[in-house]
Amino acid sequence: MLAALLGLLTALFLDSAKRKALAAAFFAVAAFFLIFAVSYALFALREWIVLTYAPLYPDLWISGGMVVVSLPFIFLGVWKQKQTPPPEAYRAAAVLALTVFSISRSTP
Repeated sequence: MLAALLGLLTALFLDSAKRKALAAAFFAVAAFFLIFAVSYALFALREWIVLTYAPLYPDLWISGGMVVVSLPFIFLGVWKQKQTPPPEAYRAAAVLALTVFSISRSTP
């Protein structure tokens, strides 16, 4: 009984760790794209100041596109980070813990 409780708690812990790792991966991808988007935007701003308007539009479109690409990863990371495990797992752990506790209390 105790082994089953420990196995269930270990499974809950691993599920939580997996969700947090996936959220961190989404944030890392978003950060990667945002770093390049900022560098493109700064380069485009420099070109805009130095040159006329026409040659810099592709740079601004690239940086804007990278920001747009990074936004879904940010939203996925936030969603995955806030996601909780199903309540059935907690309910099963509580029932198993009560069973183990009542058996251990009833035996002399």
